[in-house]
Amino acid sequence: MFSEQNAKAGVTFPQGFKAAGVKAGIKKSGNLDVAVIYTEREASVAGV
Repeated sequence: MFSEQNAKAGVTFPQGFKAAGVKAGIKKSGNLDVAVIYTEREASVAGV
C-alpha cells in the first residue's frame, strides 16, 4: 500500500530494486542527470 513514508524512503525501498545516478552532461550545473533503476524480477514501471 502507498504511503507518504514509503515515498520518502526512495526508489530502492521495494525489495530487490537497485538504482544509480550519473552525470551525462545534460544539465549545465553538472549535477546527476540520468538515473538507472534495475531489478532482476519482471516489473511494471513508468518513468517521467
